[in-house]
Amino acid sequence: MERKSCEFCHLKFTPSKSHPYQKYCSQKCSKKMEMSKRFPPLERKICPVCGEKFQPRRNTKKYCSIKCQSKFFNHPTPKIENICIHCNAIFMGRKGRKYCDFCRKNSAKIEWGKNKNNPTLKKNHSQSVRLYQKQNPDKVRAQVIAYSNPKAITIHYECPCSHTKKHNHHFDYSRPLDVIRLCPTCHRVEHKRLRAERKQLEATA
Repeated sequence: MERKSCEFCHLKFTPSKSHPYQKYCSQKCSKKMEMSKRFPPLERKICPVCGEKFQPRRNTKKYCSIKCQSKFFNHPTPKIENICIHCNAIFMGRKGRKYCDFCRKNSAKIEWGKNKNNPTLKKNHSQSVRLYQKQNPDKVRAQVIAYSNPKAITIHYECPCSHTKKHNHHFDYSRPLDVIRLCPTCHRVEHKRLRAERKQLEATA
């Protein structure tokens, strides 16, 4: 029997007696040919990181390797001028940012202000408030007394920050009229320090 040339790999082969019209040298070449007809090869792309041409396996592939992909995503994005949609302040940030740093920290309050008439949000908010009051009765009592008697409180210390809205921080909840006046940032830092101390005491105990 005459030797033939494989239509896929172009190697010479001898067809079997049972299949004299055999076109491919093996089942592997036959399957590869079928796949190439079903899914034609994609156009070569240029990697945006290294600039080299590569053959993608799927249409959504953008980078020639994982190394180039990680380089692209770890690269710092350029900052441009944006306008905050809440306070209209001009700030530097990535393209598409909606809020400045201050409004981002208070985004939960902003969203609550927008959707405060939503019955589902109202229900969830009231449930979380009741749970907080149940778990922290001494804290809530001290806060209510200090808020309702602003002239009777004794301020032991006030942070030098120029923030207009300052919080009453209680160092002892059994003394609700003895407070420390702290701005929101200093208040968060103080509670973070107290949590760290509590964790340290629990670990050593």
